[in-house]
Amino acid sequence: SDWRPRSCNQFCGRLTMRAVLFTLAFAVVTAITMKVDFMGRIELAEHIAGLSHERVEVELQNHHDLIFSANALSIGSPQQTLHSIFDTGSFQPVVFSARCLGFAACYEDSVPPDAYDPSNSTTYEGTRSGDVHDADLVELTYGQGTVYAIYGRDNFVVGRSLQARLSFLEVVSKQSSFEGLDSEGLTAVVGIGKTPAKSNVVEQLDLNQHRSFLEALDIGRFTVCIGRQPLSPGKLVLNDNAIDLGEAEAAFPVDVVGHVHWGLRIQGITLGDESVACFDDTCTAIADTGTSLLAVPSEVIQAVMKAIIDVNDDCSNIHLLPSLAFKVAGPAGSHDLVIPPDGYMALLDGYAAPDVWDVIKIWFGEDPGKISHCVPLLMPQDESNPEFGQVMILGLPLFRQYIATFKRSLPHEMHFEKSPADGDCMRRNRGTSLVEEEAGGSVMRVDPSLLRIPQQRVHRALSLL
Repeated sequence: SDWRPRSCNQFCGRLTMRAVLFTLAFAVVTAITMKVDFMGRIELAEHIAGLSHERVEVELQNHHDLIFSANALSIGSPQQTLHSIFDTGSFQPVVFSARCLGFAACYEDSVPPDAYDPSNSTTYEGTRSGDVHDADLVELTYGQGTVYAIYGRDNFVVGRSLQARLSFLEVVSKQSSFEGLDSEGLTAVVGIGKTPAKSNVVEQLDLNQHRSFLEALDIGRFTVCIGRQPLSPGKLVLNDNAIDLGEAEAAFPVDVVGHVHWGLRIQGITLGDESVACFDDTCTAIADTGTSLLAVPSEVIQAVMKAIIDVNDDCSNIHLLPSLAFKVAGPAGSHDLVIPPDGYMALLDGYAAPDVWDVIKIWFGEDPGKISHCVPLLMPQDESNPEFGQVMILGLPLFRQYIATFKRSLPHEMHFEKSPADGDCMRRNRGTSLVEEEAGGSVMRVDPSLLRIPQQRVHRALSLL
């Protein structure tokens, strides 16, 4: 049945075997080539992803222990540097403009020389000077007064590769009583609040059309660190991975509550050994780097008033006062966030704006004019939210004592780690003890005109928390 000669059978068999071996070899080489190409593409993709999640360490400049700012953010084309406050209590950039529009008093005489000028940016989209109407203006209230802004869009850049095009509020006019931020040369307040992807409050924040700063730049985690010593600088680390790498051994996690803000569940407040508020676990605190004070229940104010009766006007004996502690819920149990007396007391020296005086006057019998007194950095806050109970705001006095890491991506997380007493706020991985050091540090001397008051934040938080 085999019609081929024997020699052909042998030859053809060898030929067939060689063809099979060649085919297998070709397949192996092709597979290896494809794998190398595939792995190369993966490495390239990882490289690109790494650039888009670049770790950026920003130096924060200290303004009288009340404001911390940086020159790390740029806007427009060509780029214009913004001298910015990074604020965990808001969501979008608010940029002070070089132009003056609208019905309120203009502030051209006090505008910083490096204020943003949209006419110098080829990538600006928004309202041109001749087209602004009073109805377009958005009112923004700070402790220093009220400003008015309009929406615009431009390119923002931080570091080498963190960049995005997003909406911002351009401040184009202010009330004549406004003072403070522009006098310090500040040109932007950049919101780094916890914005939800979807929520029934999104429409109120207008986030469907205006992405938050963190969302637009895809910043998943960041750390705020402020030195404990008076006038010490601070740092903001964007895309900080110290927690994931185990470089923050002493950091402890706390629960994050609320739909919009960085909310903490407070299970009790003590002054020394005395429990003074939030006995039944019905309080929530917003961690807010944009506020100079602690907005706390009236029971805390009353307890502190009793404790400071014998405090000297120059704060020379505040080390005798008890520490203020907030018990915060966490996934592995509660933790105390402890603020010593040199953290919540300060020597106020100067004149207070009207809105600021309305808040701090509880510590004075009458308006002294020029203030030069040792005063708690506290204000009363007794309003509540139906879902989260009594709402308070923990501002800079908290961040002077703790390194705080915020995780925007789901599930939301926060970690706290005690700041070193020597002011080197980013020294980590040293097994820092969480035991509060003995009180008695240097006294802060602050200008009351620069206090950032959270009055409007409290009212907004009650509905948007």
